[in-house]
Amino acid sequence: MRLHVLQTQGIPPNSILSVKSGSSRRQQLIPCQAPFKLEQPPVPVELDVLTCRAKGHEVCSPGPCEKLLKVPMSNGGKSMSVTFRVRKVDGEEDESCHTPKLSRKDKESAIETYLVKHDLHSFMKEVFQGLTAEQPEDPFLYIGRCLQAAAARDVGSKAEPPEPPEPPSVAFQESGPVLKGASRPIAREQQACTMQRLRRKARDTLSKGYSDGRLHSALCSLPEEHEAELLLQTREPGAAQAQHLRADANV
Repeated sequence: MRLHVLQTQGIPPNSILSVKSGSSRRQQLIPCQAPFKLEQPPVPVELDVLTCRAKGHEVCSPGPCEKLLKVPMSNGGKSMSVTFRVRKVDGEEDESCHTPKLSRKDKESAIETYLVKHDLHSFMKEVFQGLTAEQPEDPFLYIGRCLQAAAARDVGSKAEPPEPPEPPSVAFQESGPVLKGASRPIAREQQACTMQRLRRKARDTLSKGYSDGRLHSALCSLPEEHEAELLLQTREPGAAQAQHLRADANV
């Protein structure tokens, strides 16, 4: 309901018209330019004419949870004041802690940055393409599985990279790359010890292969064109044994 003031008479200028309707009260400075918004009838309407006896102002700036304010007022040279207490209500947020409001353009930019960071455009496109192509009986279950798969990929990408595997032992490497790949010069004594150890391991490996028959099988399956190359590259006592085994295999 709206109450429009059409005319006033005998009321001093700069007076205040107060209209009370039910539990609500509205006030305006005379002459009233806007209608009063009241509760729906039937409710009693009470009118009061108020005059300003004194004026004063105070800014309630953010600060302690509770403080006392004394507002000085004046009325024709007569000193007046009002003292009141400002207290923070439990659960009320402090406006000083509020973050500044972003403009619409800044909000859209922040949203776009978030979507691009997590690649959500491509993900949602793939999900809807899969829905239209497969048309599953339960689309929500399908979307849930897609979300679980994406979450698993995201966790896997953020996991720490695995430690590099340990290099294979020297027994399974050729002598050339081992010596060539050394980052520091190797003393001749150390190089001689390394070669001697390699020769010993090669001889033991050949003897073991000869005993269990694996060397015989390997030599029988060796192509003819690689036989000469193998004999030229091998200069150890085990080479003579390998050549002898090769001859036995041909027989």
